[in-house]
Amino acid sequence: INRFVWDLRARPPATPGAEAPAAGGEGAPGGPGGGGFGGGFANLGFRVDPGDYTVKIKMGDTELSKPLKVIDDPRINFSTEDRAKKRAALNKLQPIVIQAQQAQSTIASLRTNLNTAIEAWKRPGAPRIPDNIKKAADDMLKKVDTVYVNWGTPPPLASSPGGAGPPLVQLPTPLNQRAAQLMGAIENASNAPTEYELAQIDILSKRIPPAADEVKKLVSEDLAALNNMMIDAKIPYIPPPTAGFGGGGRRGGDDEDADDPGGMDP
Repeated sequence: INRFVWDLRARPPATPGAEAPAAGGEGAPGGPGGGGFGGGFANLGFRVDPGDYTVKIKMGDTELSKPLKVIDDPRINFSTEDRAKKRAALNKLQPIVIQAQQAQSTIASLRTNLNTAIEAWKRPGAPRIPDNIKKAADDMLKKVDTVYVNWGTPPPLASSPGGAGPPLVQLPTPLNQRAAQLMGAIENASNAPTEYELAQIDILSKRIPPAADEVKKLVSEDLAALNNMMIDAKIPYIPPPTAGFGGGGRRGGDDEDADDPGGMDP
């Protein structure tokens, strides 16, 4: 017997470069590997409105269908007008949430890769790195930490390695966390968004895009420039982030060896 579980959510939005999985399918909420309001929030589809739906099963030329009715809790008084306001607010907020989560994932991965390279250069027996490259990497790490505060606490300002005690410096709530919490609050309520929630959407809509652009430039400009210096010095370049924004290296041309790091498109 095959069983398919639908969590009453619509098809999740597609992230850049990927096709959205079917609602409840592999990698989607309700299916294997699905996310929730945590790290997988960007892959979460909205709960469907009450109404009549059709379940279809097809095998070869044979197709079967059955009606399915989704109803609200009869104790809830949620008007069609308020439901439309809620849907409009969620549709406006969702791309901001996705952009914020991509930026947070990108800068965390970028800092890890950059710091790993810097620490590796300090190990006994490590190949000698030109001073100008070490300085450029250190300067970039400081720049990353300056931008990092929008998306979390930079590791140097976090609590001790043992994890005891609060962070050394108290910072505002990360933008990605604020956006995710706001979306969760709106979607989990059976009423129209409050004036405060609508105001927060407007604030985040103005703050998140430019902050995300800063992260994108760290990869497409700063990391790319550092990697070009390293490639010219015949030093393996620093891998760009594996998620979020791409870039971070020089594309190879016809005159470059395909096995050379400079000839790779990160």
